[in-house]
Amino acid sequence: MTRPGAPLIGRRAEVLAISTAVHAARAGRGGSVVLLGAPGLGTTRLAAEASAIAAAAGLVVARGRTTATLPGMPYRPVAEALLSLLRRNPGIDAAQLGAYRAVLGRLVPEWRVPEVDASSISPVLVGEGILRLCAIVGASRGCLLLMEDLDDADAETLATVEYLLDNAEDLPVALVGTLRQSNSLAAGIARAARRRGKVALLELTALPDAEVTELAAGLLGTAAEQLPPPLIEALHAVAEGSPLLVEEFLQNFTDGGQLVRTGAGWTVAGPIDRSLADSVARSIADRLTRLEEPVRQLLCTGAVIGTSFPLPVVQAVHDLSDQQALSMLAAAIRFVLPDEANPDWYRFRHPAFVETILGGLTHASRARLAGEAAEAVERLRAELGEAWLQLAATLFERAGQSDRAARYLIDAGNRALTAGAAATGVSLLDQAHALLARSDVNPARLEAVESLLNALAEVGQVDRALSVMATLDAQSGGHAIRLRADAHLRLAWAAHVSGRRAEGLDQLTRARVLLTAPDGDTDPATTRHLAATADTVAAYLNLDSASERDVAHAEVMARRAVELADQWLTEPRMGVLSCRAWHLLGIVSRERDLAESNTCFDRVRTVADQVGSTTWRLYGLVGRAGNGWLAEGDVAGLAQARDAADEVGARQLSLTCSAIIALGSVLTGELTTAEHQASAVLRESAAFDLRSTARYAAMVRAVIAANLADRQGMDTALVEMTRWGGEGSREEALALGLARVFCAFFEENRQLALKELDRIVKLRPELRTGFFLGGDIGLAPLLEQLAGAEADPSALEYAPATASGSMRWNRHFLRWAKAVALGRAGLAAEADELAAEARAAGSAFPAALHLAGRLVAESAHRDGWGDPIGWLRESEDFFQQRGVTAVASACRSQLRELGVSVYQRRAGADRVPEPLRRRGMTVREFEVLELLHNRLSNREIAIRLSISPRTVEKHVASSLLKAAVAERSDVADERWWSAVTEPRCS
Repeated sequence: MTRPGAPLIGRRAEVLAISTAVHAARAGRGGSVVLLGAPGLGTTRLAAEASAIAAAAGLVVARGRTTATLPGMPYRPVAEALLSLLRRNPGIDAAQLGAYRAVLGRLVPEWRVPEVDASSISPVLVGEGILRLCAIVGASRGCLLLMEDLDDADAETLATVEYLLDNAEDLPVALVGTLRQSNSLAAGIARAARRRGKVALLELTALPDAEVTELAAGLLGTAAEQLPPPLIEALHAVAEGSPLLVEEFLQNFTDGGQLVRTGAGWTVAGPIDRSLADSVARSIADRLTRLEEPVRQLLCTGAVIGTSFPLPVVQAVHDLSDQQALSMLAAAIRFVLPDEANPDWYRFRHPAFVETILGGLTHASRARLAGEAAEAVERLRAELGEAWLQLAATLFERAGQSDRAARYLIDAGNRALTAGAAATGVSLLDQAHALLARSDVNPARLEAVESLLNALAEVGQVDRALSVMATLDAQSGGHAIRLRADAHLRLAWAAHVSGRRAEGLDQLTRARVLLTAPDGDTDPATTRHLAATADTVAAYLNLDSASERDVAHAEVMARRAVELADQWLTEPRMGVLSCRAWHLLGIVSRERDLAESNTCFDRVRTVADQVGSTTWRLYGLVGRAGNGWLAEGDVAGLAQARDAADEVGARQLSLTCSAIIALGSVLTGELTTAEHQASAVLRESAAFDLRSTARYAAMVRAVIAANLADRQGMDTALVEMTRWGGEGSREEALALGLARVFCAFFEENRQLALKELDRIVKLRPELRTGFFLGGDIGLAPLLEQLAGAEADPSALEYAPATASGSMRWNRHFLRWAKAVALGRAGLAAEADELAAEARAAGSAFPAALHLAGRLVAESAHRDGWGDPIGWLRESEDFFQQRGVTAVASACRSQLRELGVSVYQRRAGADRVPEPLRRRGMTVREFEVLELLHNRLSNREIAIRLSISPRTVEKHVASSLLKAAVAERSDVADERWWSAVTEPRCS
């Protein structure tokens, strides 16, 4: 009767939106469309149309679908889409994905990297990996990413889709999604994206009568005017504008003999019995009764499982051979069809079929079939793969066996946590907890609570975790004391990570109280593990304190944890605890001895290798590399650590390394490189909501602006840093010392610089660890000596001997400080020797070196040591070239005061075309004009010429005036440029 492949009727707006997105992707611009329609209104048909439109336009198509049968399978529709993409494009060069190959290895088996810690892979990283893969595959032709039935998608998939909606533009990627429920979380995400202008969200409505007629004609393979009027009247009355109902009623009328084909078309063989068309359920039920009983039983079992079902399970329930099962499925072809993405799985053509079949079963029959299917799933777990756990849990719950269902939900939730799908883990464990909530406190319920608390901590829901724990404490009495203590310790750690020290200390206290209570059911290994955990958590919480005594106590507890953990490394979980404790010792010992700190970080790596923890091995590597940079200003180790993190998809650690490298580039004078590095880190960190690296990158951009004496640019970057949580952070201290202080010096505002530096000195006690380059350790002692501090030179011996003082940045300033003190004491030879050491240390940091030369020259000249005139000449030249004119001018003034003639800067004047030179254009103004001709922005010009944006503004205005043009665009005109520069060429 109905004709497969009948043309799509109506939906012109929807088809236009899809076509627009597809052709935009073809042109490299990208776009997203989400279709929302109640069951039966045609979202599935439109998805097929989208696929056809994309294929006709030459796009690559990746397709994934969510199923209500397995709603808690993390990333299932995303993985399905990726695998379909790879099946159609087997020659993809995965190496082009870089670090994102390891990220997508979470979903693509052949790309899986065993060393990758899946828990570190977020939906944002997965989304970015998908976009990059689609951009690679569709580079020359575009790519359609089709995601169907997102209402039942897991939390990770929805988070990934949200990221895709926000970032698909400007890429050769079209995203089309379908929804059926207007009140689902997925629909809320789509509406929010529409408000941001990121997606075209189209809500399907019922077809008008004319299109119902047209649809019926298409399904019957005839012209609309050939349809019998009684049929048209009936369809308009009962189909409610639903394409599904139109098809069902036509099927019902033909099956019932009321509508028959004749040579001339279709004829009504009698009055249309509209009672058969009261509802789609009756229509489906009528067709179901015409099937043989074994076929009906097969469909009933499939419907109990869900909208899709694994055929082996149904076979096991009814003891069917392959031939018997396939024969029955052929007879039920109007109800089910193969699931293309999952071999041996079948899906119902529409959810309404499932609802109708279940409506015909008693509650007892449903429960019986669900129990039989669950038992079959247990027997077939090897064949079903990862899906079996949640499938068994769902079926046991439908069978009324809550305890068994909860057991599988706990396992599935824990696996989701291990796989990095924390939100899905929370959802599954919530279900387990709800199923067991009415039970007495027992091991199963405690295990569910323990796992749920761990999951809540993973997703940062500390408040809710505290509430769950309080309820358990109130109900459990003396049950499973050690298990409850472990839960409190998990919450204490989560509170530390989220910066809630007071709550962390409260949870730690509760845990320690429980650990002192007798519990004869606890084995020695658990006791040891909890003791080491308590000490490690306490150590980190103490490290958060501003108290020097607390920091010292943190080290004591960390060493105690290390001693116990290392003694029992063969026990599960002790290895990670050992790494955590050694890492803390590496942080603490940086304050006094970098060699000792290196030993601790090396121990982290050794233990991590022993227990197979890639994440902690990387932490040890990054800690060691950071020490190398602090010691000698060398970022090579950090670059190696970044590459190692990229290899296993540890993107956050990679960005951390890149951010520090960017700061290193600023300090070594590579401002253009630093700008690119910091901007890239900030952009990616902002996209992934990685607040700490975004904050650090914003701080680096502030330091870049400060080095150009660009106060406005510095303040803008500091506002950005504050937006990412910079207030009260260590980045704020670095921004003070490396941005505000230096900007003031480069403005020749020494009074403001000293004021800013005094703020750092006062802030120091609040930041006991991880804060070394702010200036209080190196620059402040130098300024104290220049101010005439009455100090014996020997008093300056202590600082260089400390770990902080030995760091190259601080060592440079401390050598100058001691040289000033020695010179004042009349020890010129010794001062000269220290000055040589200072200049050697400062050679890696040109801006700092030449600022110091500017600052100490007066003292050196007065006390008769060093080469103050040479230092001033070098500083004047450096700052003049960088465009920091205030310091360059001050150097020239100081040279004149010393009786030294200052030459005029006219080098390069022959580069200026004669017409412009006659108008008084300087070399610098012409350099700016050349860059304007190349369409560079003011900030780009500032970076290129190493001058401040404010100076660029002045040069732009002056150069346009002297060039006799009104707008920047005039300079970009090639004919004008040739006319101006041609005389110079002749």
